[in-house]
Amino acid sequence: MKNIIAIAALAVAATSTPAFADSFTGARVTGSAGYQDISRVPANRDFNYGLEAGYDYKVMGPVTVGVEAGIDNVFDRTNVNVGARLGYEVNSHALVYAGLGYANLRDFGAHNRQGLRATGGVDVNVAGPFSIGAQYTHDDLGSTHTNGVAATATVRF
Repeated sequence: MKNIIAIAALAVAATSTPAFADSFTGARVTGSAGYQDISRVPANRDFNYGLEAGYDYKVMGPVTVGVEAGIDNVFDRTNVNVGARLGYEVNSHALVYAGLGYANLRDFGAHNRQGLRATGGVDVNVAGPFSIGAQYTHDDLGSTHTNGVAATATVRF
């Protein structure tokens, strides 16, 4: 019996993640839905949706750093992006962040544009590993620019 309890305790310790100890660190998956305006693309103002995966790490005090990769709008145009972000925990329930990375926008008119992506937003922890938020995104793709705002829902692991 002691061996079973010891093995169970080791299994729990080995699978525990920092997300439960600190609400804004660890692996995360974020879904988003909002509005996007794309210059120089037909039907340029539209509903925007996406999915993003990332990992955040606390570096010092309330400061976090992270990496992320995402994809937006898979049916009418595709925007694939990767980047890094810097966050600041305002309190134990709110994180503000800014990010910078690479974006590749491809629409079904065979246009392929790539460039810089900048993001900024806020996440508010609502319960356990779940948070909701708002995000602004700007992509500079040469002669084409995108600006979007979205509501986000995040789960941390």
